[in-house]
Amino acid sequence: MTVRREFDFYMPRFVDFRRIEEQKGLDMEPFRMPLFSKNFAKKIVVLKKYRFITDFLNSNSKGGKALDFGTGFGAFLPVLSNNYDEVTAVDAYDDQIKAAKDLVDYLALKNVNVKKVSKENGLSSFPDSEFDLILATDVLEHNRNYESIVLELKRILKPGGLIVVSLPREHLLYRMFARREVEHDEERGHVYHNSKGADKVEKFISDNFRLLKLINVYGFIHVMILVKPL
Repeated sequence: MTVRREFDFYMPRFVDFRRIEEQKGLDMEPFRMPLFSKNFAKKIVVLKKYRFITDFLNSNSKGGKALDFGTGFGAFLPVLSNNYDEVTAVDAYDDQIKAAKDLVDYLALKNVNVKKVSKENGLSSFPDSEFDLILATDVLEHNRNYESIVLELKRILKPGGLIVVSLPREHLLYRMFARREVEHDEERGHVYHNSKGADKVEKFISDNFRLLKLINVYGFIHVMILVKPL
């Protein structure tokens, strides 16, 4: 199975899983995202991001422990489960945690532990240098306290460990066609941000880790591969 086909292999399962959750009468908030959009252009952009990150994880994993920070419904949990010995997925919202736990059961991901954390100090329970890899996709821009979160992520990442971050590019086209998809909830939406918000987050991350690679996904998303200095 090629890397590109691997994520596409899971995508129909995510769609089926979403349908099952909806039939249960569960909250659909975790699935309100461009990955499930009926807009073809949005899906092309988001799928490219997912495929690139999946490709990177498959090509660079050395096992060990991985953290999926802000897991949402858990779209990256299958590939993390396949590539790491232990996977911890955290989120601050009950509906996201419920969806991620259900996905873990649905796909029988035996080495994945999903836990709720607080938005203020949710990483404080993790010891220093705990993880070999941290994934933080489309999540840091949702937090007004992103600076303290980034410093905590740095603390719990091993020296030489990798962190993969994705952030939206908040230009006019993004605000017109993508931002409203996630901005309906003032608590969770991009309420922190003005048009320069993602740039501030990106700079702070770059100042605290060493940037290895930056991928510009059609001008809408930046994917950053960074390492914690030894």
